[in-house]
Amino acid sequence: MPVDNLADKPFNVFFVTTDTRFSPSSNVPDLIQLLLHEEYGHSVNFANSATRFGANPTFLEILSGGVFSNHISDGIAFHRELEFVRMLNELAEKKMLSSEETTFLKILRGEVDTETMLLENEFVMQKWRIMRFLRAIFDVRINMEKQSIADFVEWAHKETGLSEKMIYNQTWIFLENVGYAPCYSIAGDVIRKLQERALKRGISLQDFNTYVSSLGFPAREIFEQKIKEFINRSTK
Repeated sequence: MPVDNLADKPFNVFFVTTDTRFSPSSNVPDLIQLLLHEEYGHSVNFANSATRFGANPTFLEILSGGVFSNHISDGIAFHRELEFVRMLNELAEKKMLSSEETTFLKILRGEVDTETMLLENEFVMQKWRIMRFLRAIFDVRINMEKQSIADFVEWAHKETGLSEKMIYNQTWIFLENVGYAPCYSIAGDVIRKLQERALKRGISLQDFNTYVSSLGFPAREIFEQKIKEFINRSTK
């Protein structure tokens, strides 16, 4: 929840449920996933944009109206999870670790070995990645009356192995926002492709993410075009 985006001291708040009736995070990989998505995805995106930290969005592009901001910010937060697992695997293979990196891996491992920890984090990331693409399929099939909700839940369960309860709970709540789930799923995958292009051309992950997270919330075509121009500008 971004607050005071147009004031001198913008800030963000996000909430984590501990109510057992609402499937709270109950393990380290789930909590890490939550932190990545909310803090390093949404919160950084809104804060960097409001303060023009790594780019120069216009006044209108800082306004966080749902029409534009939702799909961009969710796309960034969605991709952040995949990005983290890739980074984690690279870190685990690194021969010389800093003291901070050593402590970080120790916290994530807990009482298990490194390989198990990597698999646990990848499992959580893949579970939610599948879920977000299921939301997009659900949006299209249900709103075009191609499938009933019950039939979709049964189909998705058979195809993915995710529980019927999770599939229902994580798709039904998006039904009121028609077109939202497909938009942010597409935006997240576009960011992934552009990031891969930037890394191949020698742009650091930090520089790319700082710029993208600071662009505000223009229309998606403008958002993509600005990232492409940044890549070209940075590699001339």
